Amino acid sequence: MNETMLIKELPPQPVVSISGQARRHAVEEFTDEALCRLIQYLADKGLYPSSPPFVLCGESSAGERIALEVCVPTDSVLLDDGDINAEELPGGQFASAVYIGKKDNIVETYIDLVTWTLMSGYRLAGPRREVKLASFAGAGEDTEFMTEVLFPIKKVA
Repeated sequence: MNETMLIKELPPQPVVSISGQARRHAVEEFTDEALCRLIQYLADKGLYPSSPPFVLCGESSAGERIALEVCVPTDSVLLDDGDINAEELPGGQFASAVYIGKKDNIVETYIDLVTWTLMSGYRLAGPRREVKLASFAGAGEDTEFMTEVLFPIKKVA
């Protein structure tokens, strides 16, 4: 485990988002398309994201479909527009680790972070967030990413 695990407090975050489900092999396509639509939605209003976009990842369902919500942070809560949702995500305590590497290898970071969180006396309390901080030069499978993995947590009583 070479990631630094820490607990951080995050404030409530206004976002615009698009929700859906995708099979594991189609997650990247779904998130890319949703992100393009959300950035265009903000641009049409003369607005910019207030911080890096992220994805809320829910549970897998039968057939390996994953519940996803692609989120772009904003400075204030906007209005819903069709399938574009506007909301304020709750703040609170989050277990955090930053992963750098190929996207297929991020699973170890998830396992390490969940294990560390549980051993530190916390329980998971909601869908995880993946914040794409950067991508590094590469082609296809050689591209490396810097991704912050966040789990909302609660102290075990």
